[in-house]
Amino acid sequence: MINVVVIVVALLASAWDLKTYIIPNWLTFGGIILGVIMGACSVGAPGGVGDSLLGVLAGFLFLLVPFMFGVVGGGDVKLLAVFGAIGGFQFAINTLLIGSVAGGAFALLYLLYRKRLGSVLKEIYFSLITLFTLKKVSVNKKVEPVIPYGVFISIGAVLSLFCEVVKVALW
Repeated sequence: MINVVVIVVALLASAWDLKTYIIPNWLTFGGIILGVIMGACSVGAPGGVGDSLLGVLAGFLFLLVPFMFGVVGGGDVKLLAVFGAIGGFQFAINTLLIGSVAGGAFALLYLLYRKRLGSVLKEIYFSLITLFTLKKVSVNKKVEPVIPYGVFISIGAVLSLFCEVVKVALW
């Protein structure tokens, strides 16, 4: 049952994120509630409702700082919390790790394709100088399109599910 729920949530979240760049609250809050109920129903099984709630907390906390800096949206934070609620703490970690690698690889390939990798690295460099020296350094910014990160969180969840099914340890 957990496998089906993860796949359905991943597909719905990806479709909405690709189309609207928004992951709807009914999906995220509904998914969190469903995940905690599923955890409560697995009384006696390892994890249970405690692991489900810990997964929700982990999902929120892992993406809280990137959310505060505008790197990810609120729907992305809540989506990771959904997968944490469904699969527990370890599943949330695995989902984030795999999703981050998938999203980073896509972003790198995209920047190489658009011939923007050098300018983005330069922008990161100047941002770090500004952060550590508290001196404002200007750089010509060219706005890049937003990457729907919920798709990569979903990819991370489905691949994490696959790793659990074939009993592959990620770490």
